[in-house]
Amino acid sequence: MKQYARERGLLVMGPGAGASIIGGKAVAFANVVKRGRVGIVAAAGTGLQEASVLLSEAGLGVSEALGVGGGDVKAKIGGIMTLQSIDALEHDPESDTVIVLSKPPDAGVENTILDHMAENTKKQYVTCFIGPENYDIPLSLRGRARGTKTIHAAVVEAIRIAEPSRHAEIVGRFSISQSELAALASRISKGLNEKQRYIRGLYTGGTFAYETLVILSRMIGDVYSNASIDPKLKLADSYQSVKDSIVDLGEEEFTVGRAHPMIDPTIRKMRLVEEAKDPEVAVIIMDFMLGYGSHPDPAGAMLGAIADAKKTAENDGRVLPMLAHVCGTEQDPQPLSDQVRKLRGAGIEVFPTNALMAIASALISRKGKIADSIVDDLYANFLEGF
Repeated sequence: MKQYARERGLLVMGPGAGASIIGGKAVAFANVVKRGRVGIVAAAGTGLQEASVLLSEAGLGVSEALGVGGGDVKAKIGGIMTLQSIDALEHDPESDTVIVLSKPPDAGVENTILDHMAENTKKQYVTCFIGPENYDIPLSLRGRARGTKTIHAAVVEAIRIAEPSRHAEIVGRFSISQSELAALASRISKGLNEKQRYIRGLYTGGTFAYETLVILSRMIGDVYSNASIDPKLKLADSYQSVKDSIVDLGEEEFTVGRAHPMIDPTIRKMRLVEEAKDPEVAVIIMDFMLGYGSHPDPAGAMLGAIADAKKTAENDGRVLPMLAHVCGTEQDPQPLSDQVRKLRGAGIEVFPTNALMAIASALISRKGKIADSIVDDLYANFLEGF
C-alpha cells in the first residue's frame, strides 16, 4: 500500500499511526496546538503528541505533524512514509525546522533516513531516535542537524535552532534543574520504608513507556515490561508486575475487545489498585493524555482509583508516592490546568515532561542513592542533543 501511495505522491498515515495534525486539524489522537514553523515526522503517536504540545506551550507552534506508524521504520517497510513526509515538509514553505521522531529504526532504515536527509534536504533538522545510544549523523548533515535520544531533548534542540537568543528562557518553562529535581525527590522519598524500593509505571502511551525504559535502564539497570527493550526482561505475565516494571497498557493484550486506555481507563484503574497492595512499591508513575480522541476527563476518571490505592497503602502503614505527566494544552477539550489541578488535589506530583518524571521516579525509589555521575550524564546526554 505504501509503495502504491509513493508512486502517486500520496501519504499513508499508518498502520499504527495514532496521531497527526494536518492543516491545523487533529487526526485521531491529537492536541489543540498553536500553529508555527516547526514540522514533525513521527513513527510514534504519543511522541508526536508530546513534541507538538511542548512546542506549542513553548510558543513556537507546529506547522504540520505527520504520523507514519511505528512499523514504517522497520526493515520490512524501509521508512517509505518517513522519507515521503520528510520530503513534504522540506518543500513546505510554512516549515523552517523539522523534527524526525521514532523509537530506534532498524539499522538499515536509520541509515537510509539519515542519508536521505543529508542528500535531499537543506532545512534545519532534529532527529529523535529514542534510545540509550548516540547514533551517527552524516558528516554533511552535522552543520544543520542535531541528534537526540528523548522527546524532551528534541524539543530543546528545536527551540535552540528556532529561538537561539531566547533558548534558555523558553526551555526553562518546561525544565527542572538537576538540583531542584534532586531536592524534590529527596522530599518525596523521606516517608518510604526500607522495603519500598521499586517503580511501577502504568502507561497509556507506548512511546512514553519506551522512553521511560530507556531512562530507567541507564539509571537503575534491569527494568521489566510487557514491551521491553531487552527480551530477557519481558514480563512473563503482562498482568503481573515484578520488581521495577513499566507497563504499556496500550499493547494488544490489554486492548483486545476493549477501547484503548486513553479512551477507557478501566484497566489502569484496576491495575493501580493492585499495584498499591505490593509492600515493595516505592512510587507509581502515570501519563495522562489530553486532546481529541482521549477520555473527556482523564484525571477525573482516575481519582477514585488513586484514593483507593492511597488508602490501601495507608492501611498497611505505608505512604505511596504517585507521579504524573499530563500531555496537553490549555486549548484541549480537557484544559491542561483543570487536569493538573485535579491531580495535585489528589496528592499527585505533576511533571512538565515524561523524561523528567522518569528521572524523578528513579531518584525516589533509590532514595537518592544513584551516583551523581549518572544523573549528570542523563541531564547532559538525554535532556539535550548531541
